Amino acid sequence: MVDERLGPREITSAEYVGTLSMSLAEAERYLWTTGYVRNPFARVKRWTGVQELGSWAYRRTPLARRQVHVMLFDDGDEGIAVYAHEEPSSVHPLVAMTHVAGKQQDVAAGVSTARAQLPVKPVRATVDPVHAPWKSQPEMDS
Repeated sequence: MVDERLGPREITSAEYVGTLSMSLAEAERYLWTTGYVRNPFARVKRWTGVQELGSWAYRRTPLARRQVHVMLFDDGDEGIAVYAHEEPSSVHPLVAMTHVAGKQQDVAAGVSTARAQLPVKPVRATVDPVHAPWKSQPEMDS
């Protein structure tokens, strides 16, 4: 039996925060100085089939109940594409299982927070995220 909650998933267009005009090393250094930490307890994300380059989380305190999870992808000559959502913390002992279950996720809150904290620029069209999990987000019109 395979637990589908833990396998890779495609990122949604609603989770797009913007693009950082810098290298991966510069982006990771910037995240670290802004208070983000590496997020090893995260489901692997893919963007058009390509695996993320990094997973980071922002928590107001080390054992905060909620975190902003940002995922980094290569955006070619543009820099590093950033996608995000807010969710229960993956390291808080009382809410970690809620995190694994994908419950209480809020894409709009995560995107908004990350846009306020990071010097991103929009280089692609996106949809307005809603205050709901990634599964409930609108997609781009085809």
